[in-house]
Amino acid sequence: LQLSSCGSLPQNLVHNLDKVFASTKLLGTSADGEVQDAHDCDTWIVPLLSLASTADRPAASTHTVTTELLLVLQSILATRGERPTTLVVMTSGADGPPMKNDDSASASSLSIGAVRGLLRTARIELPKVRLLTIDTDELRSGDSDMSAAAEQVVGELAFSSSSDLEVAYRHGVRFTPKLKLDRPLPSEQGEVVALDAGIASGVAVVTGGLGGLGLVTAEALVEAG
Repeated sequence: LQLSSCGSLPQNLVHNLDKVFASTKLLGTSADGEVQDAHDCDTWIVPLLSLASTADRPAASTHTVTTELLLVLQSILATRGERPTTLVVMTSGADGPPMKNDDSASASSLSIGAVRGLLRTARIELPKVRLLTIDTDELRSGDSDMSAAAEQVVGELAFSSSSDLEVAYRHGVRFTPKLKLDRPLPSEQGEVVALDAGIASGVAVVTGGLGGLGLVTAEALVEAG
């Protein structure tokens, strides 16, 4: 699916995807943002190729790309209904380990953050849609046949039961986000310990839990200092 704000799709990428899928369509958005003739598409692949080039007008570019992506999500909901659907969003340099000699990350951070937030929210609100994000350096590698990028997409689609929904590839190596603990949890050490002075004097950020038990817990934490 080609979004008007994200440039033309690499034809070699389209060609390589044609080789591995039984049937493919090259889709686009209409003037009002609607995706035409997509009711029978089980898998939607949306390359966002312009996120790294929004430094000149970041706010306008961010609004445009997120609006188009939101319209795509709404089109999936309208045309697919309750039928399971997979949406693959491809980026390059928007997520995962930094790329060498890449100065675009800070310039396009507004667009990157907005797109990432929209997609993560969509995963919650559209449970019937399997929403994958694949960030790959192959889209910038100069590889004229784009076969590696196509293989990465097909490989991720093959892991239908995988919980990895955000994936990055750098030089063919697969990366997924993981939480790394700064220190072992007390429960892992088999003991209960009080907060040390360093932690107690720091700043704690409590997110979510704005109703019922969550509010009571947050208030108790504030009262305890």
